[in-house]
Amino acid sequence: MRLLLDRFEHFEDMIDDMNVFSIIVWVVSTIITVAVIVMIIYAIVKGVKKDKKVDDTIIENLKEQKEEQKKANICEYCGEELEDNMSKCPSCGARVKRNKN
Repeated sequence: MRLLLDRFEHFEDMIDDMNVFSIIVWVVSTIITVAVIVMIIYAIVKGVKKDKKVDDTIIENLKEQKEEQKKANICEYCGEELEDNMSKCPSCGARVKRNKN
C-alpha cells in the first residue's frame, strides 16, 4: 500500500514539474495511443468476421457440390461416374449413397 502511495506522490511531483504544454502533449499522445489500439482491435474483429463469412460461403459451395454429385450419380469420394444399379464405386470401393426421392 505504501508503494502505491509513493507512486501517487511521485506522480503529483511530476505534474508539478511539468509545464502546461508538456501536459497537453502527454494527454494528446495518450488519446492517440488509445485510438490506435481501438482501431487495431476493430480491424482484427472485422477481419475475423470477414474470414468467417468466407468460410461459410465455401462450406455452402461444398455442400451444393456434394448434392449435385449425388444427383448426377457420381461417387462423392473419387468422382467416378456410377450406374443406377451400383451399390459400390468401381474405382474406390466406397458405398454408394442413394437419395430416396
